[in-house]
Amino acid sequence: MSDEVKCIAREVRGARSELKAQPLARLIEKTQDSETVTNAITALLQLCERSFIGRQDLMPHAQTLLGLCSEALDQSKPVQADPCKMEWIIDPDYKPIRHRAGLLLDIIGYLPTEEAGPVLRAAFSLTDPRLKLIAAPSLLRNLEPVDAAELEKIAASHEVRILLWEQLRQLQMELMPIRWSGSDQLAASELSRWIEHPMELGTPPEEIELIETFPVQVDERVLDLYLFRFREFAKPWEPDQGWKAGVAGPYENGQFVRSCFSSFESWDARTPEDRVKKMIAIVSGRDGESN
Repeated sequence: MSDEVKCIAREVRGARSELKAQPLARLIEKTQDSETVTNAITALLQLCERSFIGRQDLMPHAQTLLGLCSEALDQSKPVQADPCKMEWIIDPDYKPIRHRAGLLLDIIGYLPTEEAGPVLRAAFSLTDPRLKLIAAPSLLRNLEPVDAAELEKIAASHEVRILLWEQLRQLQMELMPIRWSGSDQLAASELSRWIEHPMELGTPPEEIELIETFPVQVDERVLDLYLFRFREFAKPWEPDQGWKAGVAGPYENGQFVRSCFSSFESWDARTPEDRVKKMIAIVSGRDGESN
């Protein structure tokens, strides 16, 4: 984040309620500058999330923010493709567009739904499941209906299914599509989120398949551990790495009990039983017992 944007954001945080308007207006101005727009939007969202500013502070700037969000969604439209394919989602040209549109959808969720509703719903015209995911809870939080078919499309994505599940639980709304609410489906998405972390592969897998379920002892309970195989989007500049193995779970009553893990070795390197034994040994710090 640029020093200038940081400085203005600090002014907003430190000002008394009646004195926030001026530095906030300067921060909004920075969203009009191509060099500072993403930094300014990020700072605005952080101020909203930490309750330094709220609906009343944003209302004088509603049309500016809604215009920016509509523009970002329009910019993303030509890129939209099959949500099951990762090539376009992780494309270097699309990632900043997606990031900015997501930030703006988050911010306008703090505006009244009579103002923001049409723009939030415009995200449902896209195929990007993450942008749909950001729009849906903002509407639901304000008791605005979201079509069950749209929730189905979000939940079908391994990349964001677990996020939808978590947000619906926070809202105490039982709207998770049944097809995608099983522990195995949540575990698949949890593993995808783990793989996407910058310290792992950095991108979600394009395909992920449940291969087998194994019972494991957790305290005095026997719960299910899920063995998956997954593979990345086959990049033209790299040889295809093929299928790899990963485990996730166990889950209990929709809650993740342990963790995910993959050593990213080839799927063909071990039998499923040996692979699970090896992964459990690594996670528990007993790697020397299973080689």
